[in-house]
Amino acid sequence: MEHFLVLRFGILSMNAVAMYSWQGNGNLGDDWIGQIGKIEFPDSYPVHEYRDPKRFAHQNYRLRKSRFSLRDIRDPIVLWGGGWLASDRGTNESINRWLQHLERTNVPVFGFGLGVGPFTLGDSSHDELLNRLQAPLYVRSTADLEYADKAAHLSGDVVFLDSRIPLLESQTTLHGLVGLSLPRYSPHWALTRPWITEKWYRDRVAAYIAAAPQGSKVLFIEFSAGSSFKDSDSYYWRELDALFVKPRNELEAAEFMRSCDSFLAGRLHAGFLAALSGIPTVGLAYHHKFLALAETGIPVEGIREEPTDLVKPLQADPRAVEKIRARTRLCLEQLKRALSEAV
Repeated sequence: MEHFLVLRFGILSMNAVAMYSWQGNGNLGDDWIGQIGKIEFPDSYPVHEYRDPKRFAHQNYRLRKSRFSLRDIRDPIVLWGGGWLASDRGTNESINRWLQHLERTNVPVFGFGLGVGPFTLGDSSHDELLNRLQAPLYVRSTADLEYADKAAHLSGDVVFLDSRIPLLESQTTLHGLVGLSLPRYSPHWALTRPWITEKWYRDRVAAYIAAAPQGSKVLFIEFSAGSSFKDSDSYYWRELDALFVKPRNELEAAEFMRSCDSFLAGRLHAGFLAALSGIPTVGLAYHHKFLALAETGIPVEGIREEPTDLVKPLQADPRAVEKIRARTRLCLEQLKRALSEAV
């Protein structure tokens, strides 16, 4: 007979978990991560950061489930995917906020499919946060293992749990389309990759477009709509001679990708979707997280050093993809057992 836990915000089964992700903020990759969370944890409920405009600086953020605070949450919390556990923007703001969040609760906090680091400020606040999380911490690439100072296991990005994306094993028909999904430029990229100036970035994208077969058209698949149109990927790249499409979800994005002969991925989860779909792809790295894409066999430039020659797009290695899928699934089963023991 199933037991239920009654809280002020409703009736939750004893195997419920509070799921934290970036879903619902206009980013298709984050929404995909959140969707997989719903599939794998049907009894989960979302929590999110709420900004109280009456408070100042980082103290105005609260972790909320609907209108209730973190103190009302009695279930384990799972930090589900994403790469926000870092200080690569010249600030520790997100880490300090999470230290404050976790001061308000004693529930166990797990992490799965997380990106970790880099930590560029040289202080120990990230160690304090990592030590607050339950071991093991499941991370998405070998680069993340280097930054995880506590016991960590290599899982994979949570989207490798998605079995809904059919693999296109070979392309027999060329469509004359080059696919792109690229973020707007951010100056903080140069903190870890000093060659990535805005001019270098734009010139590199232009070089890949120019290297496409003669007569090819460009299809820009937007993965981040931003908080407003002027914050969107499409607005930043609006001067490209391209057809811009805005898929509503990852399945619709995959359909657009299937019309592309090759793909340039500056958005990590666009790269994952292209890899899972079997589209010849090149990754354009502005962060070490792209190592998770390279581990599929997709060529990725700029992970550790400034690239020189352009890279030929290749399909992901199906054996590598299946290895990551199996590893991620195994780690998820371990997480689910740990969650059942934590209730």
